[in-house]
Amino acid sequence: MLYRAESVGYHIDLLKWQFAAFTQQSQSMNAPGASLHLLGFRKILTFLSDDILFNSISMLDYVGNLIGCTLSGPNNQRLKWNGVVKAARDKINPLSARAAAKTMLALHKEWIDKLHGARSEIIHERITLGDGGRTITFPEGTRLLSTLSFEMPSTVVKRLAFLPTFADTEGRVQLVVGAEQIALRAIDAAKVVMTALLEDLGGR
Repeated sequence: MLYRAESVGYHIDLLKWQFAAFTQQSQSMNAPGASLHLLGFRKILTFLSDDILFNSISMLDYVGNLIGCTLSGPNNQRLKWNGVVKAARDKINPLSARAAAKTMLALHKEWIDKLHGARSEIIHERITLGDGGRTITFPEGTRLLSTLSFEMPSTVVKRLAFLPTFADTEGRVQLVVGAEQIALRAIDAAKVVMTALLEDLGGR
């Protein structure tokens, strides 16, 4: 679980660094080839955003494994997130009475089921790239200033209702911002479940 959490953090840092590097590179791009560069930039940044989404879900699967092993024994150490959610819905299953499982079910209904849906769509159905563009301004005393803008894919934004709250002044959810918010929300979810697990263990 910690390994996956570290991977999430690494990919967030890499996404931010790559965006900054592309922005710097764009300062010297000539108009004739700029559009091809922008298409490449958008694809690479989307790869990293997808990695963040996938690793966030993988981290939550390890949370499910930990809950299953700790509360139900080693035979249930591979339940993953959805396995614990399924157990939480089954009133006959002893896990359904546990605070950690109840917490996971609530989080699943709130947004994590939709996160799984976004991943499934990316892997099995279609790839949708967000809009992107370059704005050039000429501030006084400088040659030019190039600003890049790449948005989260609309399919992901529509599934995750919390993302529009981080939109910019033009109503766009920037790719770097949206990917980071998905990761932070997943990390917060893991923390909430761990707190519930402590409750199940008697506060130890």
